[in-house]
Amino acid sequence: MKDNLENIVKQSLENYEFSYDASAWTALSNKLDVVKPVAAAPKANPLKWIAAAGVVTVISIGAYVLVTTNAEPKSNEKETRIEDTTTNSTQKIELTQNEINNSSESKTTNKGIEAESEEVNTTPSAPKSEKNPTLDNHLYDNSRSNDDNHKHVANVSTNADNKTKNEISSNKPIVAPAINNMCKNDYIKFKNTNDKDLALVFPNGKSVPVKANTGFKAKATMSGKYSIVSGNEEISSFIVHKLPTLDFTANESLQYEDGLPTLPVVATTDGSNYSWTATGINEEMIGKSQNIRFYTKGEKTITLSAENEYGCVGKHTEVITIEKDYNLFSANGVDPSNAVLTASKFMPGALTVRNTPFTLIIIDIKTGATLFTTSDPNEGWDGIDSNTGQPVPDNTVYAWKVTMHNPLPGEPSQYKGRVEVSNR
Repeated sequence: MKDNLENIVKQSLENYEFSYDASAWTALSNKLDVVKPVAAAPKANPLKWIAAAGVVTVISIGAYVLVTTNAEPKSNEKETRIEDTTTNSTQKIELTQNEINNSSESKTTNKGIEAESEEVNTTPSAPKSEKNPTLDNHLYDNSRSNDDNHKHVANVSTNADNKTKNEISSNKPIVAPAINNMCKNDYIKFKNTNDKDLALVFPNGKSVPVKANTGFKAKATMSGKYSIVSGNEEISSFIVHKLPTLDFTANESLQYEDGLPTLPVVATTDGSNYSWTATGINEEMIGKSQNIRFYTKGEKTITLSAENEYGCVGKHTEVITIEKDYNLFSANGVDPSNAVLTASKFMPGALTVRNTPFTLIIIDIKTGATLFTTSDPNEGWDGIDSNTGQPVPDNTVYAWKVTMHNPLPGEPSQYKGRVEVSNR
């Protein structure tokens, strides 16, 4: 009987290999040791202990085979669940898979501990947000649309950008506008290219703001030092120079030199680059003194301009009155029988001294016929009708007209008048 039982056990274990696990054997040994011995127990039959050992061995082998068979499909199922999870949990799932593998190995190796091991949950947990909790509430609120979330993110980014720009702007050096010195009544023009407001301070202490990134233009009506300030600091300045103070004198009446109506004028103040302008004269006259010619009567304006040492141009203007028109100093009558040549022939006096090209004609007022024509200042009209060769009637008034071929600046191109023919 004993030999048969031993043979049965040997045959069942003959082709089976079983790895030794010290920890499992120790755990099993400890469980066996908890049985308290009975004091007067009779000696047990050795065959009973051998039979018990065989039963335990058979039970262990069966449990191992059962666990190994069930473990393989369970592992595949867990791998399938792992593949279905989101990519955001890859790291944690891989860690869980390692734990499952370790657990399987532990169950395969440590048969004595397998029943007490807990099943590992392979369902991945949701990753914790690393974002600001306040922003998460806005960005991941299901009640908000994706567009709203994008707008919120854009606003946050814009605010951050604006803050950065403001910090950069506050650290940027102030660019001082470069303005050259100028003269009174010139225009002050510059641009504030800074992101901060500036101020233009006038010589009297008053100031005007110049906004950031805007241009400025104003007439300099005050001479002196102007400053451009940022806050309380002067960053640049320039000078507006005074204009020269000018004056001149003019004759009270016209002078008729060289057959022309002349008004002499002279500047009485210091300066340089003197020039003159006058009513009815379309040219600039140069010099500290000048002879200005007026050909018609009425109020006339005379303006003197000159520069000071800063190159600033000043002006002085006066108004004078001319009493009568200039009419080539012509006589209003002729006496062909007079022994004096100038009295016996009609020729405007200015044409005899001016040496300028002209044409003179005599016209019959009643008929409109031309009685006489000449371009020679020495050949005046003697009262003869050139069409008939006969003297015109006495005490008759005729019209005359002179056309100037090269009139002077401001001079009319034509002069007209009347002449009476009489015999004494």
